Amino acid sequence: MGIMISASHNKPTENGIKFLTEQGHRLSAEDEEWMEQLILGSLIHTPNGSAHRRKGGIIQHKDAPRSYIEFLQSVALASHLEGLKVALDCAYGATSKVARQFFEQLQIKVYSIHDTPDGKSINCGGVVNPSFLRALVLESNADVGFAFDGDGDRIAAVDETGTILDGDDLMGIIVLYLLQNNKLSKNTFVATQMSNQGFILCLEQYGAKVLYTHLGEKNILSVLLHEGLNFGGEKSGHILMLDYAPTSDGLLTALQILKIMKATQKPLSELARCIHKHPQVFVNVRVKQKRPFVSIPPIWNAIVQSKEALKGKGRLLVRYSGTEDLVRIMVEGADELFVRKIASSLARTFEKEIGIEEMVEG
Repeated sequence: MGIMISASHNKPTENGIKFLTEQGHRLSAEDEEWMEQLILGSLIHTPNGSAHRRKGGIIQHKDAPRSYIEFLQSVALASHLEGLKVALDCAYGATSKVARQFFEQLQIKVYSIHDTPDGKSINCGGVVNPSFLRALVLESNADVGFAFDGDGDRIAAVDETGTILDGDDLMGIIVLYLLQNNKLSKNTFVATQMSNQGFILCLEQYGAKVLYTHLGEKNILSVLLHEGLNFGGEKSGHILMLDYAPTSDGLLTALQILKIMKATQKPLSELARCIHKHPQVFVNVRVKQKRPFVSIPPIWNAIVQSKEALKGKGRLLVRYSGTEDLVRIMVEGADELFVRKIASSLARTFEKEIGIEEMVEG
């Protein structure tokens, strides 16, 4: 198996551990729970009651960056990307060691920021704050910009006009290209409930079908494998292309976008113009406890009333963060002012009942 210590898209003080199977897949929730119990000691049993003393081995793979770049080069083979100008924001993370080197080997002009990790600045900029990348794209007159997160599995992009594109935009561009070239398995892709419904409806008009799953890469992968599909992702920028790898990979996604730009001879802004989305409003509220919504009558009533108000006009998703003491509110609909009103009202209710700080709109 593989083990990665990573803050993902969070602060360095919020490091976590990711486990990968020998196939490169993320562990299931059940396997993670079993492993947690094992580590905490509740599943360790020995005949004489003593701890197991056998130690595992450590294998140092010093050529891992080179091997990874060679893999990316095999995907880029015969793409003829030379001459493009690409801006990069590596977020002081994992892509810092390889991104510039890889793209320059393809004879691409590279403008790179936040690519000298110091262990303290991870996720300053990058996907978390693509405004740095936007400024770099406009300043350097780049054809496109790509922002990554700390562990390099998420991506956002900026087109040549300075417009920021999220995971839904990039998924849409790739899905349409795969459809047009008969490379989308069963003409179907996988998305999560956070994906923009306008974007989904747009792709369905082109003949694509969608399967929904819960948030998280492991859930997307599970559906892809079960249904025999090759493409899926989420709004946050996790995009899986099983024709190449079993995990989401920001550099791999960036390469795919560049290949599409070159193959179609279209700038990114024109490719993205085909993707139409509904306004979405995201609000995060810091909370002092994560009680079930239904156990707090004012909150549950506010959720029910909000959904009733949105019936036929939009949709509402409310959930607690899996890693932070936050409740995340997403409201979507064709009328942006109405959507913002619903989101603000619901956030105030959460703030009053279990909040600890002012709401933070995202």
